[in-house]
Amino acid sequence: MRIINQLGDKIAVGLSLTCAIHCFLTPILLVMVPSLKLFPVVNDADFHFWMLFAVLPISLFTLFTGYKKHNNVMCLVIGSVGLLVLVFGSIWGHALLGCAKERYLTLFGASLISFAHISNFLRCRDKSCCSHTNPIPEVASS
Repeated sequence: MRIINQLGDKIAVGLSLTCAIHCFLTPILLVMVPSLKLFPVVNDADFHFWMLFAVLPISLFTLFTGYKKHNNVMCLVIGSVGLLVLVFGSIWGHALLGCAKERYLTLFGASLISFAHISNFLRCRDKSCCSHTNPIPEVASS
């Protein structure tokens, strides 16, 4: 279970970075290479939907299992607030705040999620973590 949780933390951080890169690199690419607008690529709303579809279950699972292992409510709270900010920014951010502020809100949510997952990952790597104890006792040699 520890490996699944650590892998989930790594994937969630990677997805948050993908979201941040998308938010800031896409406008720069469209300005620098305007011919990209001619290609039928997935629109922004679809990208946000699929990112949320990937981020929500992975983040919820790993943050909740990390909380169950470590009893650290702060990782769970920070990650949950980050998820709420990300969902709000993805669904209503553009309409309510405008394009630029929506990007910053989304980046803030992704940063909170990344921080929570990195904290969770580091807690799990700590030697005092209960999931690191060896379930098979070593046999003492005589």
